[in-house]
Amino acid sequence: DNDCDGMTDEPFPSLGTSCSNGTGACRRTGMTVCNATEDGVRCNAAAAGTPGTESCNNIDDDCDSRVDENPGSLVPFVTVPRASGAGSVDIMRYEASRPDATASSSGQVGGYACSRAGVMPWTNVNWATARSSCQALGTGWDLCEESDWERACFGPNYANAATRCDWSYATACTTSSSMRCNGEEYDSGAGAGDQDALFPTGSTTFSGCYTPWSAAETGRVWDMSGNVKEWTRTSRGTGARAIRGGSYNNVEDGRACDFDFTVANESFSFVNTGFRCCRY
Repeated sequence: DNDCDGMTDEPFPSLGTSCSNGTGACRRTGMTVCNATEDGVRCNAAAAGTPGTESCNNIDDDCDSRVDENPGSLVPFVTVPRASGAGSVDIMRYEASRPDATASSSGQVGGYACSRAGVMPWTNVNWATARSSCQALGTGWDLCEESDWERACFGPNYANAATRCDWSYATACTTSSSMRCNGEEYDSGAGAGDQDALFPTGSTTFSGCYTPWSAAETGRVWDMSGNVKEWTRTSRGTGARAIRGGSYNNVEDGRACDFDFTVANESFSFVNTGFRCCRY
């Protein structure tokens, strides 16, 4: 109280309050403190961090005050020939996830779908929400037609029924290997009984559960034979849609690329059912 009026530092009302430098992932926080000459205040937060590359994760990675801008451009995809007609389709490499999903939580943020490795997929979602979350990614994005979904699962030998993949396995994909992907045969716990559980997308536990469209890591489409069933946009009658892929509580035959017996009302949602988006 330099002026002996019973009040301390009254010309500096912000003293002791929180402050920050930068925005988004670059933001660094601190407190407002006296400056070196004690005639003003300064923020003692560290300098703002270096902007990174934006990814679909509900974080402003590039520090421009926008979160997940143009999310469709942030989706990793593999391009495959369309099942009917000419042209190709881009399909998500991983099952769709919420923007704020983590390795242990599916998250809560909605509105648009992400596709990332190592996060819990978006489940308990009805058909309309799944579709709108794909369409929110931008022009051409939608749920996959089941025929295109199936072709992506078959792999590059899709035209040859004898050599195309029966399951989405990285190798020997015409041979039964029930523990290759997350299905009913795999127990998630060591205790007695049957423990089936959802795993993060592209989990290292199931490192061979993908269809390789090229030798590059970027050519892999993951988890098409297990983990979660996936909505498609294909109609199977009034108010009903085809679901493909099988889930963590389906046996291997029910997770085959050509298994097409699962149909549900558009209002259906369940913990073992998610989706994947395609761009047409």
